[in-house]
Amino acid sequence: MQSSLAAKRTRPSPCAGAAPTAGGGARFGGLDALRGLAVIGGVLLHACVAYMPSRMPNLLWPVHDAETTPVCHVVFWWLHCFRLPLFFFISGFFAEMMCEVRGANAFLKHRIQRIAIPYHVFLVTLMPFTLAIWIGGLFISERCTLDQVFSFTVPFDPEVQDHYFGPGHLWFLADLVIISVTFALLRREFRSQNAEKLLAKFALRHRAWSPLWLAIPSMLLLWGNPSPYVGHNNTFIPDTARLSYYGLYFVAGAIAFRRKGEFLELVRYPWLHLPLSLLATAAALIFLPGELSGRSTTFNRFLLSLSVTLAAWLSICGLMAVFLRNWKQNHRIFRYLADASYWVYVVHLPLVGLANIALREWPIGAFAKFLATSFITLSVAFLSYQACVRYTWIGRALHGLRARDAGGDEPSDQRDRNRDGAGQIRISDDAGQPAPDLPPAAAA
Repeated sequence: MQSSLAAKRTRPSPCAGAAPTAGGGARFGGLDALRGLAVIGGVLLHACVAYMPSRMPNLLWPVHDAETTPVCHVVFWWLHCFRLPLFFFISGFFAEMMCEVRGANAFLKHRIQRIAIPYHVFLVTLMPFTLAIWIGGLFISERCTLDQVFSFTVPFDPEVQDHYFGPGHLWFLADLVIISVTFALLRREFRSQNAEKLLAKFALRHRAWSPLWLAIPSMLLLWGNPSPYVGHNNTFIPDTARLSYYGLYFVAGAIAFRRKGEFLELVRYPWLHLPLSLLATAAALIFLPGELSGRSTTFNRFLLSLSVTLAAWLSICGLMAVFLRNWKQNHRIFRYLADASYWVYVVHLPLVGLANIALREWPIGAFAKFLATSFITLSVAFLSYQACVRYTWIGRALHGLRARDAGGDEPSDQRDRNRDGAGQIRISDDAGQPAPDLPPAAAA
């Protein structure tokens, strides 16, 4: 009788979304689906910028179309509420998993190889090309002159001069390197056993309403400085407000792995969390104009920060519940999206800029231009990945070796089967399974 009751208490939740493996761990195939679709969301977000009636402060864009649509306004700010918090949360989850299995030193080496080195390579290869597109768009839209473009002594207008030179969308990799290195060093000095005693004091009793409590630290950070949400700081100098805000989601992801049993119980309420996230996003859209216009009061900023962080945490919990429940096993299509996500993230911004410039004079309406920009960017990004990246040294540097075989695209050996792809994550309480060697979650 006692044994049957014990078995009932330890039975995994049907909503957990974890499929058992032969090694005794669990697979979270839904993370492939979630990450791949979130990358597409990033492309849609940037495709909105040229056609928005509102503008993010300091976000320099090559052209702003004469025709705008409120659809792009809503889509941009809705995706911006939760997309980056979701990516940093997943990154923290994977970081703790790798530290648990391989150790902090191996994790640090991995981050240098897969993030820090590619960041500097793309900075000197891709960013000059992106900068040329931006300058071309500024010239076409008469926001700069040829003298300013080709002279080292004639400055641009302050709007351009202060924001055109920086890492662009690659800031995500730079911030992820800083956060990951800091995490690895702290993780190496303070063993996980010591952290477990501290974490045990912070139990979330009412799991359905836990996102309300999780939003409080994020809200306080955003209330003090809302720039991570409402502005873009294109500089090589680390942005402390942005690092603090997104670093909090990274740490939360690491804690979620350490307390994965409670985490899987937390992500069981999509029917509650997702509708509430939409309400929170609607509230954020109400309080946003005051902040964008520079006339926001302290109370308005508080309400905006609360709405944004609630939308972020409710979306994270709700989306993970949906995807972990419905995609328990590894899926070939979603695994492919996860593999391609790094490359799509890297190359999509110049493609969006080129599409914005090419479609500038087309009389087809703002919403049609938004759809065309998204389609062109995604098509070129995925085709270039398949043709030039997946089976080349570039793909090997980004996500590990892939080899064609009779059964379709798979990692080339059993080691890669255990290492690559979020759908192959094996999580066990004794950390006895091999950890995946994942590309960073794409973003920005």
